[in-house]
Amino acid sequence: MKMQFSEFLTWGFTGLISGILIYGVKVLQDIKSSVEQLNERMATIIEKTQWHEKEMERLNSRISVIEMRLVKNQ
Repeated sequence: MKMQFSEFLTWGFTGLISGILIYGVKVLQDIKSSVEQLNERMATIIEKTQWHEKEMERLNSRISVIEMRLVKNQ
């Protein structure tokens, strides 16, 4: 009887540890997936921000040219 109970405890403990490990791996996979999605979204935001910065610089240059022309004409 003692041998069976000890085998049951070993089996139960092994099952518990296996379950914890499987759950841990699943959580890590979910975190990895979330980080990858976040990286993709951040890359998109960075690219859009860079485009807006370039557009702002282009418009600022155009405004400067117009201001210079206005000053010359006065």
